[in-house]
Amino acid sequence: MEIIAEDDKGCLAVVADGGFSMEEKMDLMEKYDFQTFMDSEPVGRQGVFGWIPAQMVHNIKSEVHQRSGSK
Repeated sequence: MEIIAEDDKGCLAVVADGGFSMEEKMDLMEKYDFQTFMDSEPVGRQGVFGWIPAQMVHNIKSEVHQRSGSK
């Protein structure tokens, strides 16, 4: 799961992709109103995104990715 943003209520915008099964993605869609990126592709072949309460996220690992061409 990748954290994209946090709102003023403490909810996190996240993307659930590679490490999630189709069933787990479907659960997120049903319970938290997550969306797929493309309606034309099956859920099992793409990530889903949405907002969840921050207390649901554990073991956060922070990574910094340098943009190519930046110093």
